[in-house]
Amino acid sequence: MKWSRKGKPAASLVSSAGDRFASPAGGFDESLYLNHTPDVAAKVAATPGLSGWRYFVEHGWLENRVGVPRSVFEEVRRAKNYEIDQVLPPGFLRKRIHGSEDVETFEQVGRAIASDLLGYLDRAHTPGPAFRVLDFGVGCGRVLTPLQDLALKSSPARETIEWHGSDIDEQAIDWCRTYLGSRATFVVNETMPPLPFPDGFFDFLYSISIFTHLPEAMQFAWLKEINRVLKAGGEAVMSTHSFGPPRKPKEERLIARGFHHGGGKGAEGLPDFYQTSYHTREYVEREWAKYVSVEAFVEKGVNKDQNLVLCRRLG
Repeated sequence: MKWSRKGKPAASLVSSAGDRFASPAGGFDESLYLNHTPDVAAKVAATPGLSGWRYFVEHGWLENRVGVPRSVFEEVRRAKNYEIDQVLPPGFLRKRIHGSEDVETFEQVGRAIASDLLGYLDRAHTPGPAFRVLDFGVGCGRVLTPLQDLALKSSPARETIEWHGSDIDEQAIDWCRTYLGSRATFVVNETMPPLPFPDGFFDFLYSISIFTHLPEAMQFAWLKEINRVLKAGGEAVMSTHSFGPPRKPKEERLIARGFHHGGGKGAEGLPDFYQTSYHTREYVEREWAKYVSVEAFVEKGVNKDQNLVLCRRLG
């Protein structure tokens, strides 16, 4: 008997995985898989008794490659790696992006943000194998995991979405590669551009609680970079903090300027510049529009807390 991370007994799927997958799962197209993976096709041709399905069950489900329906991939992943599927990010990573190690609120906030983003992903999504999504500032997958699950549940057409995550936090990316590597491709990015992707690579990008912490020059550099990696017509969703009511003349001047960076305790394990930033709507529509096309500003549109800024590629 296995035990889930909630402390409830769960049936062991691992021991029976081999028997379950002796024959290809429904929806698996051997020819399609081998056409998308010529190296696997060569190995199958050179190895007596090896099929594309057998290779996928033994190795391919770990490789995050195209050619297999997401439903088949998820079925094999759950059966082959049930324990890993139940692992939570360690407390220090949860606290680094959530401000607390509390498991329940970490998951609740992740699901709430994913729900807020789903409609924008729906609007941007066009069926096909080339649709790519980037979580810029993915951390330990607080939003990526529930967003991917919501997207797959709401439409089988989203099985072909190619998911990516990037972050400056090497520890978080290492954890994601270990435990979420079958869901998405993860890369470490530097504190300043460029990202390790070609021009026009992504159809949809989101960045939650990142521009809420960047100094002004850095935010402009990253806005320009986000514009570069978006496809023509591609969309991006970012979040910002609003100013509170002014209590002193200095605060009134900051609000009049529209942007302030500084204050707060930062986050252990992240660079010193990672302080709290505040934006007014007027500032975003005026200054961000120099780097991306600002399409909408939804006050408290992210988890009823941060503002949601919808952008498109400029030009």
